Amino acid sequence: MKNAFGTNGTVGSGSTASVINWSAASTSFQQGSITFTSGVNAGVTATVGSAVAGTSLTLLYPLESVPATGDGFTVYYGCDHTPGTCQAKFNNLANFRGFPFVPPPQMAV
Repeated sequence: MKNAFGTNGTVGSGSTASVINWSAASTSFQQGSITFTSGVNAGVTATVGSAVAGTSLTLLYPLESVPATGDGFTVYYGCDHTPGTCQAKFNNLANFRGFPFVPPPQMAV
């Protein structure tokens, strides 16, 4: 099922160990993951912290090696663990296992 939410891409010029430049970047990939399929990072998976649409993906932690322009990867949608995202992005509300309506601890007093 994860593959249904993955998109293939290639590293753009000027990328660093923390920022992957990619013209097809989308905010849908925030809090998702990226797995490199070629180059020095082949097989390495990292967490995408944020994304700028049409520009870049910023990784939560930098890679050990800077990817080269043209290295391949697959990036997967991220989830912010809310019912709205579960329904709108993944159409999977029936399997949502979160607790969005539990009051915060300060409400117990």
